[in-house]
Amino acid sequence: MRNDADFVSVNQFVKGLFNHPKIRSLKLRYFNPTQSWIDDRIAKGLVEALMLRRASLTIYMAQKSDTFGKDSEASVALGQGKPVIVYVPKLALPQGSLDTESLSRRTRQELIQLLDPEERKEIDEGIDDQAILSKILTSKIGKLNDDEMSETVRAHWSDFDLYFETERILDQVQRAEYRQWLDLTIKDNKKNPEILKKIRADLVGILVANTVRFENRARLFREIHPLALQVVLSTGVLNGILVVRSVEQCAAVLESLVKNRLDLELKKDAHNYRLIELNTGSTIRVISRHRLLRHAFQAFYGSLKNR
Repeated sequence: MRNDADFVSVNQFVKGLFNHPKIRSLKLRYFNPTQSWIDDRIAKGLVEALMLRRASLTIYMAQKSDTFGKDSEASVALGQGKPVIVYVPKLALPQGSLDTESLSRRTRQELIQLLDPEERKEIDEGIDDQAILSKILTSKIGKLNDDEMSETVRAHWSDFDLYFETERILDQVQRAEYRQWLDLTIKDNKKNPEILKKIRADLVGILVANTVRFENRARLFREIHPLALQVVLSTGVLNGILVVRSVEQCAAVLESLVKNRLDLELKKDAHNYRLIELNTGSTIRVISRHRLLRHAFQAFYGSLKNR
């Protein structure tokens, strides 16, 4: 956490999760990082080490940019064999008119079919899926009326750190108007359609850019990130993270972990056996089918168990 928006975003998530009906009745003890402050970096690191050792599971809130500390905490928890949940925010438009998580999981051809006929003609092999997703989001967000735009901004300003995004606007006058409209909308809960009309194009672009960024981050954690799977040092088992996209989904996964009721499926591909958590599509355990590698792991980690 580096600025005010980060603290607001994390605190809202923590309160929303642990006050959720599925979680509140479990009476879990939890650590809220927004309530902790230590000047000395050594002491801070030691407190975090104690926290990770004591905790039964770790919840990592992915923000627009994350620190080495957050990555290392997730890695340490995975290496201890503990569950790790990564929450990645997403854009949710009023009345459920857009679910960016399901949208980003569609195939290229499915995304193209969502474009207007004229826009489809512009698509060729040189345009990647991210650009197609951006076109769809620009169209859908651009169609929001003033009240819906205000509602969307109030719901996402801290996750998307919309005040910091002022730097994207080059024109100084529009930049000032953008900040003025944010203040009126977020702090005062007032409307100013005249200013919104002037900054609407910039605001749509900012919302689209941040939405695409978070969708890429979710894919990164689910499929690409080197922390997605870590070897449990005591057993040699590969432990994977659970990627969630909303407080509701996080509450459901956390409840299932505590009650040992995860909905799992074993999948076999050419290289591995993977245990998939069906609610999130996340890989939480892996066994390699490579005979030499598997035997090497069994020999080395088996000897550790017998010490």
